[in-house]
Amino acid sequence: MKWSATKSTYDTDSFSGMKSYISSNGLRAIAGNDYADKNLFDWAWITTNVNNGNAMVILVPIVEYNPNIKTGNHFMLIVGYQAYTSTDYLRVADGFDHSLSHFFNYKYTNVITIWYCRW
Repeated sequence: MKWSATKSTYDTDSFSGMKSYISSNGLRAIAGNDYADKNLFDWAWITTNVNNGNAMVILVPIVEYNPNIKTGNHFMLIVGYQAYTSTDYLRVADGFDHSLSHFFNYKYTNVITIWYCRW
């Protein structure tokens, strides 16, 4: 996926890298996938995919998730959501630890890309 200690993984490399890993390791073939840049998805699209069992990967500016880190972006796996009257939250695995109980305050403006593969 072209990651190094001096260069992070680009979203398109991550998306194609996951598909390549699946096919080259004899894992179950992907039945479908989708990749969307900002302005091509909304809350309804995200929740529909989560409800359909499609674990989704989201790329956000890291400062939107962890205000102590000022530069860069961060991938997270969406594993669920909670919708409230005024605020929507994505339940995420953030990669900083093994917990599935982290929440990201979703706003239409704070997501760079989102993608999924389904089986």
